[in-house]
Amino acid sequence: QGLLPYLQLSLLVFGATGLSTQAVAYVTYPTKVVFKSAKLIPTMAVATVWQGQRYTKMEYLAAVLLCAGAAGYSYGSGNNKNNNQASSAAATFGIAL
Repeated sequence: QGLLPYLQLSLLVFGATGLSTQAVAYVTYPTKVVFKSAKLIPTMAVATVWQGQRYTKMEYLAAVLLCAGAAGYSYGSGNNKNNNQASSAAATFGIAL
């Protein structure tokens, strides 16, 4: 009885990991990075709604800047070889955030 919920949870996490790995096999690496970093915002929103968790404005700002930084950094990692200057600027912006 006491071990069964943990076994069920571990099977669900194992299945979710395998399925998410298969799902992201069809997108580019920068897209994976952006979506993985953006998980923080919905997680904070769900914790606020369901659990009554309170975050400070600084924590919300930090989460948004983290996601924006990952997006900016990943934006320059595309396959477009002709636009090196724009890619470099986007990567610099992402790192700065």
